[in-house]
Amino acid sequence: MAASTTESEGLRAATLRRRWLAALALLGIGLALAGCNRQEREIVELINDAVVALESGNSTQARGKLLRVQALDPGDPDAAYYLGSLALHDGDAEGAERLLTLSLQRDPLRPAAHLDLARARYARRDDTGAMQALKSLLALDASHPDGHTLVARIAARAGDRDSQDKALRAAIAGDPGHAPAYLLLSDLYSDVGANKAALDVLNEGLKFSPDDVGLQESLGIAWLGVGRPDRAAEVFAIAAQNPRADWTTHINHGAALVQIGDRAKAIDALQRGLLMGRGRGDKAALEAAARIVLKLRRGQKADASDKKGGA
Repeated sequence: MAASTTESEGLRAATLRRRWLAALALLGIGLALAGCNRQEREIVELINDAVVALESGNSTQARGKLLRVQALDPGDPDAAYYLGSLALHDGDAEGAERLLTLSLQRDPLRPAAHLDLARARYARRDDTGAMQALKSLLALDASHPDGHTLVARIAARAGDRDSQDKALRAAIAGDPGHAPAYLLLSDLYSDVGANKAALDVLNEGLKFSPDDVGLQESLGIAWLGVGRPDRAAEVFAIAAQNPRADWTTHINHGAALVQIGDRAKAIDALQRGLLMGRGRGDKAALEAAARIVLKLRRGQKADASDKKGGA
């Protein structure tokens, strides 16, 4: 029940990369305004406004600006790229692939477009096409951590553990603080029972990203895997204080506390997980947690009754 590591699939390292690219885009826009005609100037200003809207989280406003750009120039690579990225975020992999392909036709040197194109194809289970896009990305940036991580995901889907291991190590070499690579590499080890190796990988990742809740939670699960619920409970207690902690963090914390016999704290942790997961968490996991809470409460009542009878 580890927290999802959404393509996101979207992680903090990818967010920082997007902000860096957006800053460069704004710099380029400022320079471009120096010498262009009226329509070109309007396009540049609309793209500028769209980037600002995206950075502030207003995707609706950004999409409106970008569609106005496409009305002026249907093949504008910047508009196509940002619209493609928005489509990918919204789960429209087919639309994202079309827009990102259009963007790359006029601007083939944008690494982020190759990465998002690969992600769109991966989402459509076109792994051959995704690898083609990643080959182009890595030709531009051979150490791109997100690129290598996606290569690893494709290898995992094909059952190629050696290629997965190689790609994840390349991602870590490109960015020693790339938490998704450590998470996937630890899973690679734990899947074959190499729990000690998984622990080592997660501890190494936490040296570079000590506040990453995914790494914290996975470390707790790894400790459970080697029969150390006491160590797991310690790790989950730290993870539970993380502002990014999700319902799974608290459920796993509760599970560790149950194993070490701390009934009262286990109930509190499980209840927090149930509350946070209401309406969005895994139904089976939440139902199991609710049954455990009921069982623990019955145990508390039985203990209280025994003490009262003994008195």
